[in-house]
Amino acid sequence: DADDLGPLFELSSVLEEAGKWHEFANHLEALAPRLSDRRDVVAIYHRLARILETQLKQEPRALEIHDRVLAIDPANERSLRAIGQLHYRAGRWENVIDCYRRQLALEKHADARAATHYRIGRIEERNHAKQEGVQILTLAAPVRFEGDSNGWVNRMVCHRMRLGEPDASG
Repeated sequence: DADDLGPLFELSSVLEEAGKWHEFANHLEALAPRLSDRRDVVAIYHRLARILETQLKQEPRALEIHDRVLAIDPANERSLRAIGQLHYRAGRWENVIDCYRRQLALEKHADARAATHYRIGRIEERNHAKQEGVQILTLAAPVRFEGDSNGWVNRMVCHRMRLGEPDASG
């Protein structure tokens, strides 16, 4: 009954303010199915997924919640983006590409579609490079290139750098 929801929302506020994240997450998970408006359910699930990810460090469970959102609203960009980010951080590249492709199917603007294609390409190129034994280094500057007798470059010698202390500009 909609009249019974007021105290449940008040309990949500109390649990959140008290930092009782496990109880708050369990409460939100129990509350969502009681709501009749799909938008409210999606909003509760988004909040729950954020708590699971940021406060409780339960990324697999956060993924499950975002999957619930997509079952309700397959075009939900916020959950698609969150799923992509969770998979990206975990290095699950095929899942990231799948997410990007789903986003691509929903994107209407040409520049955003091009950016998504670029992101997919970067992941695929990185995966191919790693399969070929290429080491991807950060903070490295090329010093010289070495090649074989046919003139093909087969090695790059780099100078490893490190970040210094931040200056006045940051």
